[in-house]
Amino acid sequence: MKLIKKILRALPFKLTTDQRKASWQIIKDIGKKQPMNRLLEGDVASGKTIVAVIALAQTARAGYEACLMAPTKLLTRQHYLTVKKLLSPFNFKIKLLSRDVHFNYKRQNKTKRTNKKGTIYIGTHSRKKIITKIVNPLDRLKAYEFIKTRLVKGEQAFVIYPLVHDSDKLAIKSATAEYERLKNEIFSKFKVGLVHGQIKAIERDKIIKKFRDNQLQILVATAVVEVGIDIPNATMIIIEHSERFGLAQLHQFRGRVGRRQKQGFCFLFTESNSEKTSQRLAALINCHNGFKLAKQDLALRGPGEVFGTTQSGWPEFKMADIFDYQLTSKAKQAAISYHPLLEKYPLLKEKLKKFVKEAHFE
Repeated sequence: MKLIKKILRALPFKLTTDQRKASWQIIKDIGKKQPMNRLLEGDVASGKTIVAVIALAQTARAGYEACLMAPTKLLTRQHYLTVKKLLSPFNFKIKLLSRDVHFNYKRQNKTKRTNKKGTIYIGTHSRKKIITKIVNPLDRLKAYEFIKTRLVKGEQAFVIYPLVHDSDKLAIKSATAEYERLKNEIFSKFKVGLVHGQIKAIERDKIIKKFRDNQLQILVATAVVEVGIDIPNATMIIIEHSERFGLAQLHQFRGRVGRRQKQGFCFLFTESNSEKTSQRLAALINCHNGFKLAKQDLALRGPGEVFGTTQSGWPEFKMADIFDYQLTSKAKQAAISYHPLLEKYPLLKEKLKKFVKEAHFE
């Protein structure tokens, strides 16, 4: 905290009450054992950058690497100059990473990563926008043929399903059943792997490593690969029954491909003819901002039941304004504070576990 106070004293302005509050909450979260999950929201020129700089400084001074990402090269350089001006007097190592310097930097520093503790990186996460297409059943074979032409060139593809196994209640394709068809019929000339949440973590990691090392050309998967998977050579993703996923989740899946300089493609397979489905999926084609998509999806689908498993639609009784972020933040904090008390109520804890299992596809 002494360092943060020195940085704040060196600023040509004083933080607002909201900036101080947000910074303090982030600093407290950084000091906890569990990872921080926080959205910093503010209008244009509200001072989000200085709050981010405080978080970067606190993280780097603790001996960890810290990174600030921006959507364009121009904005990245602007942030780099801002952060350097604010933190250079305090002996921080600040590095600029963008599309034109990224690969050379990786090659030059492959064996030096252990010496980079405490470094702050300012980078761009834009490498190109993913080309997104809605694919109806009549165009399915065309999409497969296009993917094959790219696989032959050495690229890789994901195929995502909403279910692990076939369901008696839901007439939709599953990962395990379709894996056999894709492996033996559609993509028989390529090596195909399968991962899902019911495979043990050790085995799952081995399969993903094979995919990363290009020993597999296609990875059939469920939502288990939604985040935290970086396959530089993956350029294509098929999402089956795409209408069953939220827009923000589809956007996360789309982010699994096109992570380097090669063009990425996202194919939204759907057998639904409803106007609502077309409207939702069209929003994904026209928007590449995850937060905007989540808000738009919520407005289109509704939040679902508060006390139930229905994940879309507007509830019969209005509990609160779902867009009241201050209220939902307070509700989240209340839920976190009450969670340890479940140990005193084993029946309630067991009921909650059952609810989570029934509500989740996997």
